[in-house]
Amino acid sequence: MSAAFAKATNFLVHNSKIALSFTSKVFSSAKLTGIPDINAATQGYSSFVNGITSGAWRKVTIGQAGELVGAGVTIGGFFLAGEMLGRWSIIGYKIEGTEHSGHH
Repeated sequence: MSAAFAKATNFLVHNSKIALSFTSKVFSSAKLTGIPDINAATQGYSSFVNGITSGAWRKVTIGQAGELVGAGVTIGGFFLAGEMLGRWSIIGYKIEGTEHSGHH
């Protein structure tokens, strides 16, 4: 076994353990028990659309709005964490033309 292969294998094993630990902590803290039921998702979407079309969204309390904002922040946070993990960088994408060329 070459040194590069051993290093890559160790890297994959280490990061897989981290991902498994992270995933298990997320599932346990969110009290998720497994794969979501597609029928529950369909029913939730249907009631969401019905609430918008019937005007029920006007009767939302401040507490319910706060829960919705909290859920949105959580979803956004997971999206941003996934983006950072996917890029292996906290810094955003490099966009052509935004690099400093040394001229001020």
